This record gives sequence, structure tokens and C-alpha cells, in this order.
Amino acid sequence: RFFKTDGGLKNLGLRPADVVVSNIIAETLCELKEDLLNLVKTDGYLILSGIMAQRKSMVKSAFADLVRIEEKKSADWQAYLYRKGH
Repeated sequence: RFFKTDGGLKNLGLRPADVVVSNIIAETLCELKEDLLNLVKTDGYLILSGIMAQRKSMVKSAFADLVRIEEKKSADWQAYLYRKGH
């Protein structure tokens, strides 16, 4: 299922999932970090994309407490696959 919101993620009535994907700008990813993590089951995966290359350190720093499994990059964009542990 896909959900769209114009605000935070708390009021959508979502349950934690095995995989959560967020394709938005780095600043918003960092602002929504706790909401995003609450949506990922333990041992689940979080995919963050839509990150401009010059903002990658911001996201890597904000999500440093997760295990980063993989990263993909193009000339202008970054994407990261994280695993949420115990």
C-alpha cells in the first residue's frame, strides 16, 4: 500500500512494516527520522532516496545509528538502504 501525506506521519494510522521507502529531500528525511523509524519493524529495512549529493553527509549523520547496508548514487542523487536492528 502507498500513502501520501501533506504533514507528519503520525496521524496516518500506519502500522510498522518490513520495508519503508521515503523519496524526499534530505532536510525532510532528517526531520521525519523518528516517524520513519517508528514505521519500520525491528529487523526491517528503510530505503531513503532523493538525496542530493551535497546533502549526503547530513543524512548519513542523522541515520548513523542504523546499519547502512547499501548505497546507490548517480551524478546528482543518492539512495541508502538501512536495516533497523534491535
